[in-house]
Amino acid sequence: MATIIFSGRLTADAKVIVNSFQNGMTTFTVAENLPKDQTNFFDCIGKLSDEQRKYLTKGKYVEIVGQFSTKVNEKDGKKYYNTSTYVDRLIFPTSVSECPSTSK
Repeated sequence: MATIIFSGRLTADAKVIVNSFQNGMTTFTVAENLPKDQTNFFDCIGKLSDEQRKYLTKGKYVEIVGQFSTKVNEKDGKKYYNTSTYVDRLIFPTSVSECPSTSK
C-alpha cells in the first residue's frame, strides 16, 4: 500500500459497519475539489472513536493521512477495480480560516 494525504468535504454522514470479527469500522467518502471543475472522490475506512465519528457529517471539511489500496475482482470475465483509503490519521481543522471556501 502507498501512503496518501488529501483533504476535502464529506459527501454524506459516515456509517459504521460491523465485520465478521465484530469490529466496528467507519466508512465515508471525501470529495476533493480540483481545478477546472473536476473532483476526486476517496472512499475511506477506518477504526475511529465515537468522538471522531460524531463529527463526520455531510459537508464537514477533513484532512486524511492513510494507506491507499487497490483491489482487483473478476466477475463474469470482467475485471473490477476497487480503491480504498485506510485512515491512519484524521484531522479536523480548528478554525474556519483553515478550511478552503466552497464558493468560486
